Amino acid sequence: MSYYNIKTHINVPSRTKKNFLLRVMIPFCKQKLKDHTPYYFSRNIEFGPVVNLYIQCSEQEITYIYSELYKRFETFLDTLSESEIKANNVYVERYSDLKSMNGIKSNTTQDNLTMVFYKMDKIERHGEYLGEESKELFTKYYFKSQNIMEESILYFSEVEEQEQLNVILGLFVACSQLLDSTGVGQGYLSFKSHLLGFLSYKHKDMPKYEQFFKNDSEKNKVLYNETVDMVRSQWLLDSIRKEERYAQIIYEWQQIYTGLFGEMLHLVKSQPPQNGLLFSFIKQHRNRQFRKISSFHKQAFGNDNKDFFQSSEFQAYRMVVNFVYQTLPTLGINSRKRVQMSYMLVHCMEGLVEI
Repeated sequence: MSYYNIKTHINVPSRTKKNFLLRVMIPFCKQKLKDHTPYYFSRNIEFGPVVNLYIQCSEQEITYIYSELYKRFETFLDTLSESEIKANNVYVERYSDLKSMNGIKSNTTQDNLTMVFYKMDKIERHGEYLGEESKELFTKYYFKSQNIMEESILYFSEVEEQEQLNVILGLFVACSQLLDSTGVGQGYLSFKSHLLGFLSYKHKDMPKYEQFFKNDSEKNKVLYNETVDMVRSQWLLDSIRKEERYAQIIYEWQQIYTGLFGEMLHLVKSQPPQNGLLFSFIKQHRNRQFRKISSFHKQAFGNDNKDFFQSSEFQAYRMVVNFVYQTLPTLGINSRKRVQMSYMLVHCMEGLVEI
C-alpha cells in the first residue's frame, strides 16, 4: 500500500472553499473511503489555497477514487456563479513569497480549479520537528483524527461564530493541560507567548485588535470561564459531553492530543535530540530575539528557564501545540480567531493581558 495525494487547487472565496468541503469532500470520503481506506484531508497554502487529500491505498484503488472525486468536483464547479469562483489575486502577486514560505521546490504552478494526484513514498512535512520519527507521528495522528476533524467542520458549519470560538478555547485548554499534568510547567504560557508575539507587531491595526479582544473578554467572560473550568475538570467534561455536542468534540480532540503527547514524550525520552554547535548557536540567537518581544518573554527565555525548555516534557508538549495550530486552518479557523482565543485563555487563567 502506498500514499497518494489528491490535490485540489481552489483559489476561490472562503464560503466556496467551505462548501467544497461540506458538499463534495466530506460526503465523498464518508461514502467511498471511511470504512476501508485510511485517509485525511487538510487545507493548505502552497502556490495558492489547496485541499490535500492523503490516501493510503493501491494503485488500482487510487485511479478509481480520483476519477470519482474529479467527477464530483466538476459537477460542483458547474453549480457556481462567477462571483463564487473569483480568484484572489494576492496569491498570484505573492507567488515568490508563498513559494519560499511553504517550502515549494517545483517551479511549475498549477492552474486554479484543477485536481491532480500523485504517488508519495511518504507524506512530506516542513517546519521544525524533533526528527523523522516525530514527522511520522504527526502523519499517524492526522489519519487518526480525521473522524473528529470532519465532525468539527460539520458542527462549525451549523453554529454561530461564538460557538466556534468556545470550542477553540476548549481545545487550547485541553492542549495546555498536557504540560500542567506533568508538573513541569503551565501549558497556557505557550499560548501567551504566541499571543504577545502577535500583539507586539508594529502595525497600525494592532491596538484595534487588542481592544476588540478586551471587549470580547468582558462581554463573554462568564461563558469563557465556564468552558475553561469544564475542560480542566475531567468529571465535568465527561458529564456535559453526554448532552452537549460541543463538549463531545472537545473531548475527542483531547483524546487525540493526549495520545500524541504520550507517544511524543516516549520518543523524546528514548531518542534525545542531538544538538550540535550550529543548533545551539541558532537557539541562543532565537532566545535573544524572543527576549526583546515583551517583559514576559524577557523572563521566560532567560537563562534560569534553560532546563525547562530542554526538558523532555516541554519538547513533547511544543510538538502537540504545533499539531493543534496546524489543524486549525482545516477547521476554518483563521489567525484572528486563533489569537483571540489565546487571549481568552490567558485572560481566564490570570486576568488582564499586558505586554
